[in-house]
Amino acid sequence: MWTVLIALGCSGGDSAKPDHVPANIVDSDTGSPVTDSADDSGNADDSGEPIAPVVVDATATRVAIACEQPEQREARGPMFLHNPTGDWRDQTGAENLWSLYGGAGMAVADFDDDGHIDIFLPNADADQLFMGLEGGGYADESSVRLPSESDVGVGATAVDVDGDGDLDIFVAVYLAPNRLLVNDGSGVFSESTAAWLQEQTRLSNGSAWGDIDGDGDLDAFVANYGSWDETWLSTAPTAPTTTPRDTLWLNDGDGEFRNVDDQLGSMDSAGAFAFTGGFWDIDDDGDLDLIAVNDYRYEYDWAEPVRLLINDDGRFIDADPSVGLDLEVEGMGLAVGEVNGDGQLDVVVQAWATHLMLSDGSGRYVESAASRGITADDHQEVGWGAALADMNNNGRLDLAVAYGLLPPDEVSMGPMPEIVIGTHLNMNRVRQPNAFYLQSPDGQFEAAHEEWGLDHDGISRGMMAVDLNRDGFLDLIYRDLWGPTRIHLSRCDDSAWLSISLRQRGPNPFAIGAQISVVTADSIQTRSIEAGSTGLSSGGPPEAHVGLSDADTVERVEVRWPDGAISEISEVQTRARVTITRD
Repeated sequence: MWTVLIALGCSGGDSAKPDHVPANIVDSDTGSPVTDSADDSGNADDSGEPIAPVVVDATATRVAIACEQPEQREARGPMFLHNPTGDWRDQTGAENLWSLYGGAGMAVADFDDDGHIDIFLPNADADQLFMGLEGGGYADESSVRLPSESDVGVGATAVDVDGDGDLDIFVAVYLAPNRLLVNDGSGVFSESTAAWLQEQTRLSNGSAWGDIDGDGDLDAFVANYGSWDETWLSTAPTAPTTTPRDTLWLNDGDGEFRNVDDQLGSMDSAGAFAFTGGFWDIDDDGDLDLIAVNDYRYEYDWAEPVRLLINDDGRFIDADPSVGLDLEVEGMGLAVGEVNGDGQLDVVVQAWATHLMLSDGSGRYVESAASRGITADDHQEVGWGAALADMNNNGRLDLAVAYGLLPPDEVSMGPMPEIVIGTHLNMNRVRQPNAFYLQSPDGQFEAAHEEWGLDHDGISRGMMAVDLNRDGFLDLIYRDLWGPTRIHLSRCDDSAWLSISLRQRGPNPFAIGAQISVVTADSIQTRSIEAGSTGLSSGGPPEAHVGLSDADTVERVEVRWPDGAISEISEVQTRARVTITRD
């Protein structure tokens, strides 16, 4: 029996559980609603107490999924390198490494709504769209689904920009206008001609999306790498004298976006060598803050550090330095999740080294990587993408990190050589093994990349944890600048899990920015629905995955919608994909 309790809360309001309110109780056998006659006035008083969230209606659907061969995980190992059938081996991207920045990321989602995950790969020598097939294969349907292009694609995000209920693709481009590929609903894309895209001509690495001003539609942060251009390979740059206005964009609701770079606190977008960014409610006040992951270039006194910017009524202001998330490191990748069990989001900033920033419960963060067991080996020199994800469904977040060559730049004064010979280039290893750390019950992390077969030697960049084959276990997919994109599939077992998607009416149908809490007798796990706000140059499907060990049922799933509304679903059976739809 599903019991669905639905509530409406105030934006940025109190985190207390709402009072009991009228609910839709849906019988799992008949699907028929049953009336709940409980009373709730929904009115705030004038006592000065925080306004408790009250209600909106919602319903939920559940699709149970059973592991077909649970014994194989222990017998053959937790993961394996997947070689899909179909066209997967026919990947382009041979020019990505020599373009320096092309092919760093990907967009992974179900673009044609057929239940199979599709993969979009931006490249220096032609983007590709691989459509997922029954049985785990992929068909390259780029020629019939994508418009022609001649630029260098760097990163991509799956996001419903126009609010029509299907996922579009924002493509970050190298020294040319960024592209928005608009989905017609069937997975066929056309290129938007919106004027705001023509104003973005820097080296863009990726984008993050969320409703930062509370008007219901999605706004954008575009990660741009300073004023980099190819002349830097022969002449070191001087400080920028003009400030481009192409980083923070408010959605006007008519297909156009308005630049508001003057609302980035004291961060100078011209001096920000940004690789990625993410919208997350770091201070848990109900609106989205911004983490800008900037490459802090010590060579230049104008370079911006990694910055946390706090949302103040739709504008961003500088976080207090004591928070501890303004880092003078070579920021490249970002991962966010609740790691240490104190109810606050923790942050991984991936630079050359991994910086695990754990909340201390008071709103401040402490660098904890080494003390928690996260250290690189001698061959892991330059980190790029990162992901916090529960890879064995035991209720604890694990960490995956992509490593690879840092190519020549204006410091070493040279382009990529036509032929790469030897093990080192630009004072670092060409091929570097990726890293993977399992979190133990005591909060320590243990290196497991060799045991899990994830120590591939390559030139990795963006990577994501996504349930590609929809079996309830997260898989890993990596971009490699010197080889094909790699898929590592998990073998499933009988461990419990939930995959949760949200739907609502209005211009943000997938509820980007919503927060989901899964409550059991032993724990509360929190996830967010995001678009492009984690990893590097990449974006996955708008869904939340929660590992639940051996729990057959969770007490409740709580949803805080992007506008602050609260919904609660009680007694949810696990090992299922659940869609919660706001009425």
